[in-house]
Amino acid sequence: MDHEKRHWCYTVWELRAGVAPKLIKANYPGNALIVEVITVVLTPMGKRNLRRHLFLVNMRNSRMPC
Repeated sequence: MDHEKRHWCYTVWELRAGVAPKLIKANYPGNALIVEVITVVLTPMGKRNLRRHLFLVNMRNSRMPC
């Protein structure tokens, strides 16, 4: 989790990762993780803007070359 105050807004980022459900593993072999990025922006007027992004991580291509 990280936060920032810029341009009169307060932003909080949260990054989470978890094991992909069986349905995703069955349809996309090699994808073992889901990474979630959540962004919350609080404006000076009291508005709250929530954004959520999900990414599939392919474990077969995650190794560094020798």
